[in-house]
Amino acid sequence: MGDFRAGLKSEQKALAIREKVLGPKHSDTVHCHYYIGEFQKELGDFGAALESYQKALAVAEETEADHPWTRTYRERVDEMLREMEGDEEEQEEEDEEEEWE
Repeated sequence: MGDFRAGLKSEQKALAIREKVLGPKHSDTVHCHYYIGEFQKELGDFGAALESYQKALAVAEETEADHPWTRTYRERVDEMLREMEGDEEEQEEEDEEEEWE
């Protein structure tokens, strides 16, 4: 996990630089949000990952709606929503089982 934490910090620094130099709507800046989401997902921070993917998707849909990366961002958002929904359902089932014990 240390490598993912280091990667996340590095990508967050890159994002700050790219936002300043290239602007928030540049494709390289947008892609930083995606990679930050990837690191957050690997670290188990699904809520933050979803937010990062959604940031990437929002700008990409506005600036490059037909680009293949836009589809990738959309797929990640959908995947995270399904994963988070599955986690909630799993937790509810566990809670119900505990009530019966």
